[in-house]
Amino acid sequence: REQFSWPSATLQLPSIPRQCEWNIEVGPPTLTEVQKAIVNLKRGRAAGPDGLAPEVFKDGGPILAIRLTNILAKIWELDVIPSDWSQSLIVPIYKKGSKSSCDNHRGISLTNIASKILASIIIGRLTKT
Repeated sequence: REQFSWPSATLQLPSIPRQCEWNIEVGPPTLTEVQKAIVNLKRGRAAGPDGLAPEVFKDGGPILAIRLTNILAKIWELDVIPSDWSQSLIVPIYKKGSKSSCDNHRGISLTNIASKILASIIIGRLTKT
């Protein structure tokens, strides 16, 4: 009986002050953020379902970066992600063994590069220290 009447262990924990304020940029993506995300794209990767490879963005220059920034700003303003940006193309990649066995393949998801750029910007904002 005494075993079940012990004081709660959580009552002895020290109080930790809460930090409720986040210093996160909440405005639309900036040209600088878009350019940084484009620079961080890796060449030689597969294109997304829209057929645009990372090289299109990397070699597109400042004009493409400005236009993409405007598109992302509009998406931000309307608060609606294009429906095709939420879709992926799943492609089986052979690992080893018999090619006829599904167990010897792994799937990779190909997503649109523009959506990866937006995701990269958001992740960068959330993880900024």
